[in-house]
Amino acid sequence: QITPQFNLGNSFTMSGPAQPPLKTERPDTFAPVHYADLKPPRAQSSVSDGIKAVVDKVQAHDQTLAEMRLFQRQLFAQASEEGLNKLVLSQATLKKELEAEFSYLKGIYAQVLLSSASSFVLSQLLFRITVQRQLLAVFDSELVSALEQKPNPCIALLAISTQPPSIVYKVNHKTLGGIGKEIPLVLKLLTPPNLELSAVSKVKVCCKFRNEQAGNAENPIDVLDDEIDPKEGTCEIVCKFNTSSRKNSVILQFSAAIQVANSPQAITLPMVSSNPFIITTTQSQFSHCAKALFLENVFGGDTHTQPWPFVANQLAECFLKSTRQSLSQPIRALSEPDLVYLHRMVCNGNQVVTKKQFEAFWDGWFGMILRELRFKRHLLTMWHMGFIFGFIGKSKLNSYIQQQRPGFFLLRFSETKPGSIAVNSLSSGRSRMTNYLIKAEETSLVKTHADFLRQKNELTHVLQFVNQYTADGTPVFRALDKNSALSPYYTPIDESDDNPYGYDDWADRGNDGYLLHDPLPCLTTSPTSSPFLLIASDNKNAMTGVSNDFMALYGMPTDASGFLQFTGNKS
Repeated sequence: QITPQFNLGNSFTMSGPAQPPLKTERPDTFAPVHYADLKPPRAQSSVSDGIKAVVDKVQAHDQTLAEMRLFQRQLFAQASEEGLNKLVLSQATLKKELEAEFSYLKGIYAQVLLSSASSFVLSQLLFRITVQRQLLAVFDSELVSALEQKPNPCIALLAISTQPPSIVYKVNHKTLGGIGKEIPLVLKLLTPPNLELSAVSKVKVCCKFRNEQAGNAENPIDVLDDEIDPKEGTCEIVCKFNTSSRKNSVILQFSAAIQVANSPQAITLPMVSSNPFIITTTQSQFSHCAKALFLENVFGGDTHTQPWPFVANQLAECFLKSTRQSLSQPIRALSEPDLVYLHRMVCNGNQVVTKKQFEAFWDGWFGMILRELRFKRHLLTMWHMGFIFGFIGKSKLNSYIQQQRPGFFLLRFSETKPGSIAVNSLSSGRSRMTNYLIKAEETSLVKTHADFLRQKNELTHVLQFVNQYTADGTPVFRALDKNSALSPYYTPIDESDDNPYGYDDWADRGNDGYLLHDPLPCLTTSPTSSPFLLIASDNKNAMTGVSNDFMALYGMPTDASGFLQFTGNKS
């Protein structure tokens, strides 16, 4: 239930007190910050009076509709012209107010950059107003049919009162409630004041696939909860998905039947549909599916352009879903400076975004960042904790780094190597900024980004962004000893093991890794080596393969020791 204490605002707030430059602080005086300390501060000064007024009105409308239900019931029991005129006027007035509030909120979402909490509350308000408009239509239909002595065309409605946003699920996901069922899918039975029901059926759930092969699945979903509460008239839907939607969106359609008292015939209610979502089977499908849902929600139909604030608000929500965060209380959402940076990356700062521009932005850069954050070991937690600052241009980066001491480093998303993490610090002579790159393919479940940093002795202190900005928009950092801050993300190793990660460093061991160490004492008609294995290299110029036909070894050059050298493109 929406209440006034929600964080509402029509713009971001730069919060946090101004702090002296980091170079004046002693880095060893800082202790690692705790996870819970990084929750964004609540916005206060930027709360919009207009949106606060809508919150108050929406709550008042619930009371008005309850009173209207009672009054209409009394009017049908004892009709009066004065009472009828009063009811008709009340319904017309409420209808106009609801339409105006709905249009106002839609306009705010399309024209203003909203904080994550404000965006969440606004979306919930739109759901509340939609249900109120539907309930008012049910009241009005009953009243008009009685006055005109005609059958009621809208005896009751099945409405979605709340539902999770468009999201990517995995097969065997057991809920429609998003992260921890924070936002469940709740259906509500809307009935007019004078309707007396004798029975209500279970909710029938139909899965509508866009892909024909997925739609032919024998049992695509299992509905675990489909009973409508007779007292509250609500039903929280819980499903389990048994099949993939093959990278295409799918919707759930809900229907139910009611039986009116003293009537033998059941009445089937109009069907209602959920937000689109996609069901996947593997991690590799995530980026493509998340983009498909975004394009459907933002550029659906024949829409090819959208204003930047609308795209930005949708992008901020997409980022929270992709990084497994709560929409109402995120740990670290995209900040206003983040969105300013992304604005330049998407459309070079123009106020209108085209579908083609966004697809290029996602496919060429942003989608790979989301994939890495979502699935790479420890990377998402490092983002949440502020150890990865993330989105920053090189001009601002230089100004921040020049203020630091040698050995202090900052992590960001590489602009030229999508999905990779750039490591920037000041050289020991303070003459230039060093720039390391942790490539996405260089990390795995065995070796994390923190393991890479652990091996760089010249990097001593990590700059942690504490999720606050000064009054002039400068991010606030704190310097933490690298090993103290990042040790939770190091891979445990045996200190006595000379080769803790299981791989030889071929760069330090000459060419041994790529030579066949099986001297041939003589050449016969059928020379045979001992079994060996060739590992593909990221270096295109390295010797990375061998012909499938071992006889092709004849005539290949040997090194000074007489060992055969291998070239090719196979492993």
